[in-house]
Amino acid sequence: MSQKIKSIFISCSDSVQCCDRAQYDEATIFEKIKIYIHIAICKACREYTNKNVKLTKLIKKSNLKACTKEEKEKWEKEIAREAKK
Repeated sequence: MSQKIKSIFISCSDSVQCCDRAQYDEATIFEKIKIYIHIAICKACREYTNKNVKLTKLIKKSNLKACTKEEKEKWEKEIAREAKK
């Protein structure tokens, strides 16, 4: 098998890493192609990818936001105050 063809086939661990990068729009086009080739063959990675896609959609739909530093400090003080009681 030529080196170019070998570079298209990836292991399950590489597939998972590429899938995770794709979830955050960090995967290259070539990595995405490798994922699609791999999940066409591997049922376990196909299921992982499907779950990852669903998770990404749910997170985007939920419109979650991180708290500010000030909010976090306020909550920490309140928790510490309640813990002393």
